[in-house]
Amino acid sequence: MSLNTFPLLSFYIFHFFYIYSTTPLCVLTLQTLVLSSLALSLYPFVYLIFHLFISLFSSASQVWNETKPILSFHHLEFSFPSS
Repeated sequence: MSLNTFPLLSFYIFHFFYIYSTTPLCVLTLQTLVLSSLALSLYPFVYLIFHLFISLFSSASQVWNETKPILSFHHLEFSFPSS
C-alpha cells in the first residue's frame, strides 16, 4: 500500500465508524439483514465463478504440463562433433 492511499483509507475508516456510532440500532439491524441476504443470494454466483476459474486453471496447467516436453528440446539430445 502506497503512502498516498493511507489518508484516503483512514478517511473511509473514520467515516465508517462515525456512521455506525451515530446510526440507530434498528437501522443497523436492517442494513445487516439486507447485506447478509445480498451476500447469501450472490453466493451461488461467486461459487460458480470460483469453480470455473479453478477448472480453467487446472485445464491450463494440464495443457502446459503436456506441452512443456514439446517446447523444450532436451529430449532431442543434440550432440556436436568435437574437433
